[in-house]
Amino acid sequence: MKTLGKRIQLGGRQDDKPWAEIVGIVGDIHQYGLDTPTTPQAYLLYTQSPFSYPGVLLVRSTVAPSALTPAINEQIWSLDKNTLVFNPVLMDEIMANTLAQRRFTMLLLSGFGIVALVLAAIGTYGVLSCTVAQRTSEIGVRMALGAARSDVGRMVLREALLLTSLAISVGCGASLLVTRALRGLLFEVSPSDPAILVLVVAGVLAVTAFSALLPAWRATSIEPTLALRQE
Repeated sequence: MKTLGKRIQLGGRQDDKPWAEIVGIVGDIHQYGLDTPTTPQAYLLYTQSPFSYPGVLLVRSTVAPSALTPAINEQIWSLDKNTLVFNPVLMDEIMANTLAQRRFTMLLLSGFGIVALVLAAIGTYGVLSCTVAQRTSEIGVRMALGAARSDVGRMVLREALLLTSLAISVGCGASLLVTRALRGLLFEVSPSDPAILVLVVAGVLAVTAFSALLPAWRATSIEPTLALRQE
């Protein structure tokens, strides 16, 4: 690459600042968090650019951290007994902490979504139960004229799914607008991911069908003679 072999002055263009030569290019890194944009970074020798804050030692191993930490401490102290080793932490914990705020927000929104789904299921059940009760005479007439119980059950389920489909059409359109405002809370996830939309739609339809099972069963249990007598 054209930048390899070039010399740069550390700390700006001043006579007392050391020079360094670019010997390699690495990929983009998220220095300040997984959800932050990448910024220009450079790996420098400590002798060229010493820092005042404590150094960090990264260790990759398949050994359990509880067994690895004492071994690392002994190795460091064998080189310098005056070195202070503190705050051992797993890389997974560091990565998780960078997304803690977003994870909390998304969990909170997910909780609200689950509550809304439960309320929708209760509302669907209530509306269908009321509809079946009001249409008892109609259902009795249908069954007296030869309608099978399975036909009555499918009629109730079909009406429930039809109303839900209309609501989903409106909800999907609204969600595409609302998710644009949530773009800043997402990490490596598209606000209009087709797989997520399909999964949500399938879940809502399944919940609606489950909520309509009991009202549909009640509709199929209506005795035509009793329904006609009520009329």
